[in-house]
Amino acid sequence: MRKRTFHEAYTETLYDIYHNPEFFNSPRGQKSREQLNYHLTLENPIERVTYLSSRKTNIVFNFAEVLWYLSGSNDLDFISYYNKKMPSYSMNKKTLTGTAYGPKIFEFGNAKLNQWNRIKNLLTQEDIDSKRAFIQIFDASELFVSENIDVSCTIGLQFFVREGELYMSSVMRANEAVGGGIGG
Repeated sequence: MRKRTFHEAYTETLYDIYHNPEFFNSPRGQKSREQLNYHLTLENPIERVTYLSSRKTNIVFNFAEVLWYLSGSNDLDFISYYNKKMPSYSMNKKTLTGTAYGPKIFEFGNAKLNQWNRIKNLLTQEDIDSKRAFIQIFDASELFVSENIDVSCTIGLQFFVREGELYMSSVMRANEAVGGGIGG
């Protein structure tokens, strides 16, 4: 599916998943309709808000979440001010393991790898046509604690420069179309 704006893609996706689900299932007891390997392309990613009155978008939280990611923090103090549901996803009520993408982007793993700087250098100085500019978000260690409900939905982000423009593809483990996850 190729759509001009997120709103167009979102409304068509909701319709498609509701009327043409590939599977019905109930992960962790939550009934869902599912399509595997769903793909869409946004022609204008700047238009990334949906305008459905039924979807209660917390735009302030969305901006705060981006700032939280960019800060590289996994602490609940800042982000839970903007979304009171966040502490319920934390095992220790102080940090988040899956939702906190910032540490994974800027200080991944024990080696504290700055994946952002690496792909920036790769695409701007080493190989503009590279297919290796990938930021890993999901960390398999998130699955080894059975009580952990905060497992990254995003597997990773791949960046491409093609014909002078930057493209990004996201690979998702899960992507809730109706509620939108924690930020709902």
